[in-house]
Amino acid sequence: MRFEWDDEKNASNLRKHGFEFDTALPVFDDPLHVTVPDGIVNGELRWITTGEVNGRYILVVVHTLIEEGEEIVRIIQPGKLQPMREGLMKVIFRREPGTLLSDKQLEQLKALEGRPIDTSDIPELSAEDFKRGVRGKFYRPVKQSVSLRLDADVIAWLKKDGQGYQTRANQMLRERMLKDLGLG
Repeated sequence: MRFEWDDEKNASNLRKHGFEFDTALPVFDDPLHVTVPDGIVNGELRWITTGEVNGRYILVVVHTLIEEGEEIVRIIQPGKLQPMREGLMKVIFRREPGTLLSDKQLEQLKALEGRPIDTSDIPELSAEDFKRGVRGKFYRPVKQSVSLRLDADVIAWLKKDGQGYQTRANQMLRERMLKDLGLG
């Protein structure tokens, strides 16, 4: 997944809220992030996604999704809600899920601790909004190749339905993981 934003809006967000857009990207790594629709502006469906960053911070990202062969999430300065204008400096950022935050990003987030939440440029979400929300809408888990020794009868059972046995095994393990975490 790629991300893009207007560099001027990013600088404005840093001045107003104390962090840059790339600091909020791990919101999309949170499998339990909550996404609610924010309406259609200039023909684009806008989303508000709330998720955990670095196991400690809850951040909100207003964005839209563009599909041009691959998914591109356009981060929007909340409140402005306007499409990317031609001629402005656009930043395109590819971030692999699970990428750790830099020391600078962690410092930006730590500086926010104890500050009141500024909702002047994004709508506050009500309990009703969260009821309409979708968990993990933009979560894209990263597959990692592993060597795993399994019993022959387990492999035969997984393969009995043909192709996709690794996906089925992954799904079973994910369901068990969520159950163990009290989330499933």
